Amino acid sequence: FLINLYDDEFHGIIASGQSVDKAKIIEFLETSNPHVLQSIEDIKAKVYGVVAVTTGKLVSKSKSGSIIGQSRFTHIYLRKSDQWKMIESQGTVIIQE
Repeated sequence: FLINLYDDEFHGIIASGQSVDKAKIIEFLETSNPHVLQSIEDIKAKVYGVVAVTTGKLVSKSKSGSIIGQSRFTHIYLRKSDQWKMIESQGTVIIQE
């Protein structure tokens, strides 16, 4: 699924500030900590012809349910050959005060 979701020319910035391409983001996503549960909240999507933008919040929780991290994201998709491909993304850490 991930290989088909990300465009070959994908570029993104993960919440830590690291720049990633398709290979790096897939590696990052596949090595997630199994003790951390992640969910997406507040997701919104807008379509502009062959371009779509999604925004939302990624919440990371321990297995006991306490929040251990949050970030906001923007994903940009392009419709190519009748498929939506993610071409750009940006993640930003939410700092708890």
